[in-house]
Amino acid sequence: MTTARIEEIDIGKEFSVAPRGAHYGVHYTGNADSGKRFREEVLKPVFTESERYSLPVKILLDTVDAYSAAFLKEAFGGLVREGYTTPEEIRDYLKFVFKKHEGFELYMRLILLFIAEAEAQKKQKREGN
Repeated sequence: MTTARIEEIDIGKEFSVAPRGAHYGVHYTGNADSGKRFREEVLKPVFTESERYSLPVKILLDTVDAYSAAFLKEAFGGLVREGYTTPEEIRDYLKFVFKKHEGFELYMRLILLFIAEAEAQKKQKREGN
């Protein structure tokens, strides 16, 4: 029996319509809709369990009310910062989609900025700066 592979992640439907904040506690106390929880539970498996996914995976951005910068930085920049993947793999594995709201392009740009910042910070650490 084959299991259907995951083709898209609808953030509003599968995570929260009001994602916010960056962190949660060790046992998921605090903000249950945090960027860290989204990264660890939803995004990380795309890169560590790729056999479950039809790559690239569509990330539906505009099924939520709005995003905080802290959420986006922790969720997407954190993928690179924590060493789960590289910016190149993010470009290959994730496709950001917004169908209803053109204004959500701003969030996509922020995501790409936070990914680039995380990569630059990692590079600075490697070079000892």
